Formats: sequence, structure tokens, C-alpha cells
Amino acid sequence: MLSRYGEMMEVWFDGSLVVPVGDILQEYAPRAMIFQGKHATIRWVGNESGVAPDPNWNAVPMDVAESGTSTAKDGDPRGDAWLPNECDARIRAHWFWNSKNAATLKTVDQLMEIYYASVGRGAVLLLNHTPDPTGRIPEADARRAAEFGAEIKRRFGTPVVEASGRGSLLEIELGEPVRIDHVMIQEDIAGGQRVLEYVLEGMAGDEWKELSRGTSVGYKKIDRFEPVRVSKIRFRCTESLALPLIKRFAVFDVGGR
Repeated sequence: MLSRYGEMMEVWFDGSLVVPVGDILQEYAPRAMIFQGKHATIRWVGNESGVAPDPNWNAVPMDVAESGTSTAKDGDPRGDAWLPNECDARIRAHWFWNSKNAATLKTVDQLMEIYYASVGRGAVLLLNHTPDPTGRIPEADARRAAEFGAEIKRRFGTPVVEASGRGSLLEIELGEPVRIDHVMIQEDIAGGQRVLEYVLEGMAGDEWKELSRGTSVGYKKIDRFEPVRVSKIRFRCTESLALPLIKRFAVFDVGGR
């Protein structure tokens, strides 16, 4: 199977693995992500609902990583093995094709809630699409996936403003008050996951107003809050393991969704 379907992007060992297959993976899937098992590069979040915990830590202790069965509960910001969480979820009610579950196809709003709870908490989302007896993804499912992607692009394709920086404080001047309702923060994870706690604040009138606060950031953290008009916005890291490296600090107005 690994040799006849082109380049493998991910190899799943559902429920972990005890058989030694490292040589096979190296030969036939050298660039693939490995889910669970001794050779894992990603780990199961611990549920099948597409929901990552908050906080969501990418690292785990090395001995836990080597067990091949770690989940989100094993996350430790001071861990010495990098093993991001993968959130698996179904676009319908079941994992496999079923002639009677068309009505369970998730709406775009339901899929967006999964997106916020997985990607928006710094995890990887694996959204199951199951082929029907023709071997193809059902047209309705494919259309819904396209609508889902379009909605992500609509909300987060064009920021009001964005910046990057190093250190515990990152502030953006907006000039005239601008309506915002989402903020996306991304660490430069080449330097690890450093932020432990942070606060987002906006200048409303002549006072700083707290918009949200959080813990883990990692590859991506999306905070949403009630729409507010601000002339400045700032990210304050109140606790970190080392100097925060903020790859992207982006501000959005997605229309109050």
C-alpha cells in the first residue's frame, strides 16, 4: 500500500503499533507524518470530536513519546519531545459510508466550531471524508468541504492589520478606531512553544480594554471576542519559557460570526 499510491503524507496506526516497521516507513514513506506508535511524529488528541484542549501543548516527555500511545493529556510545555496533537473528526455521523446518514452532514457553522477548537488551539485537524461505493467522495460532502474552505478564507484571508516581533510586548497602531472581533497569534515554532500565558488588549477611547486572555499559542491560536472598535491593539506575554517569538499577530473583523 505504501508503494503503489504515490507519496504518502501521513501513515495512521490506529491504536498504536508494536510491530517494528521503521525500515518500511523509511523506505516508502520517509516524509510522511506518523500517527502513534514508536515512530510517531504526531499524537492522538484523545477524542473523535475534533476538539483540542486549552491549553494545548505540543511537547511531551521523551519517555511518554516513546510509548507510542500519548494523547493530549500528556502535553507538557517543558517536555523534551515535539509531538503535536492531531484532532480527528467526521464530516458525517459515521467514519464509513452509510446510505442512511446524509442528513448528518455537518453544516459550515458546525465545521467552523471544530476549526476553532482544533486549528484555532494550535492542533492539526483531520476531517474524515468517506468514499461511497463508486470510490468517490459524495458530491454533497465535497461541496460542503469547499464551502468550509471558502468560509475559512472569508474570515481569515485578509487581516485588518498584522505584525510580527520578538519579546513580551507587541503593539499595533490602527490610527482611527477600527472594528475587530478576532485575533490570530502564531509563534515561530522552530524555536519551540514558549508562551505560557498572555493577554490581548485594545485601546477603546483612551483606555486599554482586555479583549481576551489565554495560555498556549504554538503554531496558531485564534481568539474571538465581542466586536469592539479600537485604535491600538497589543499582545502582552505575562509568562513564558524563553523570549517569545511571534511569527504573526493578525487582527480581523469577520463580521461578528
